[in-house]
Amino acid sequence: MHDFFNIYRFVKRNHLHTVVWITLSLVIILVLMRWIPSLEFGDWQSRRVDILSDVLANDSGTDPDSVAAPASVVPLQVVDSCPPGVTCIMDFANDSAQGMEPLYRALSQVNSLGRPVRIAVLGDSYIEGDIVTAKFRELMQKRFGGSGVGLIPITSDSPGFRHTVMHSFGNWEDHHANDNSGYNSQWANITGHYFFAKSKAWVELRGVKDFLSHLDTCSQSSIYFSTSNTVTIAAGINGGDPHYFSAEPNTGVSVLSVSGRIGRVRWDVPQPCNGTTFYGVSLDCDRGVVVDNFGLRSASGYHLSAISDSLITAFDRARHYDLIVFAYGLNVAGKNQTNFSGYYGKMTAIISRYKRLLPHTGFLVMSVADREGRDAAGNFKTFPGVHHIVATQHRIAADCHVAFWNLYEAMGGEGSVVKMAQNHEANLDYTHVNHKGGKRLGELLFSAIAWGQECYEKSHPKQQ
Repeated sequence: MHDFFNIYRFVKRNHLHTVVWITLSLVIILVLMRWIPSLEFGDWQSRRVDILSDVLANDSGTDPDSVAAPASVVPLQVVDSCPPGVTCIMDFANDSAQGMEPLYRALSQVNSLGRPVRIAVLGDSYIEGDIVTAKFRELMQKRFGGSGVGLIPITSDSPGFRHTVMHSFGNWEDHHANDNSGYNSQWANITGHYFFAKSKAWVELRGVKDFLSHLDTCSQSSIYFSTSNTVTIAAGINGGDPHYFSAEPNTGVSVLSVSGRIGRVRWDVPQPCNGTTFYGVSLDCDRGVVVDNFGLRSASGYHLSAISDSLITAFDRARHYDLIVFAYGLNVAGKNQTNFSGYYGKMTAIISRYKRLLPHTGFLVMSVADREGRDAAGNFKTFPGVHHIVATQHRIAADCHVAFWNLYEAMGGEGSVVKMAQNHEANLDYTHVNHKGGKRLGELLFSAIAWGQECYEKSHPKQQ
């Protein structure tokens, strides 16, 4: 006890005032940091530090530099009404017709098109693991035909999280846009991934029966890659003997395919192959609808600006999409952020570039979903940043003359993610939905596209 009091007197006499001043100085610095704007270096963007954000809620509504939703721009509606329960897609396409028309036109010709109608959904962790797109894909394939999970990257950080396919692999060197080291954007395509084969590299996909329909079997499987050397690749269907391919050098994107009633497929690369970059493997149909999910955790969408023009167009020739959906924003929106002018500038430049490179593809901007936290009174409330980024995404679509779908509004707006969490459809971060909730949101997206397709066909009657 005597020693304890000696220590106490020593601290009090010699160091307590120092601790107090250091603590006070840190608090003052942290408070002052709330006025320091976020910084950007390339694709990296800092988040503002605001330790008072929970007690000084931003209720101002607008920021002098914020990007407002277009009030005077009227979308090109096929009809003036939207049925109950459907949040309609707003199509701002001009004469370029790069909103929803390429998809609607392809769907109206689905039985005579001679290829699948393809949709790519590019996004972040909100759609990772086929959340949202799984149910959407099933409903599209029930309505318009088709089967299979589509194109997926060669490997995955969490293959068991994706319930729409059984995915196994080995002996690959994988890279994606969020790599801290080793990633080179010149090798990547819109999947956000690329892969190099090591010795005896392999990947196997199996259809599933119990999650959703149209996933157990498909009619075609393909592997996508670029190579500057001759490479040997083998494919085996349903456990049968492998078929060997010898792929020649190609400046574009090469595709090797096998066909049949495929419930399981394995692709092997027996030898390491320098100069060969792999992108993904698919379980596809030769008719109907294909929906590819390219969810990349922590992605802002900015990585799309670094992909080369030549690879974008080469991939389009190998696997053309009738519609590309941009589902980003979750990793850009801060809780109380109101200024999204930087995001607006980057995304309008990206979408405008992809429109130029892919003139026969339609584009849809899907807004962020509801995201909530407790306010100073302890009540759940949608983050102000959500309202502002939804308005910004609306403006991006209008100014780029593409389509826009308001997911935040479709799911119910204010309070919707809390209700979903209470119904075990969303996680307790009050941000991400789970597979159950993803099914409901997939139904909402399908309803919007199905209604738009119906209106398109009424206004474009088929020639007899």
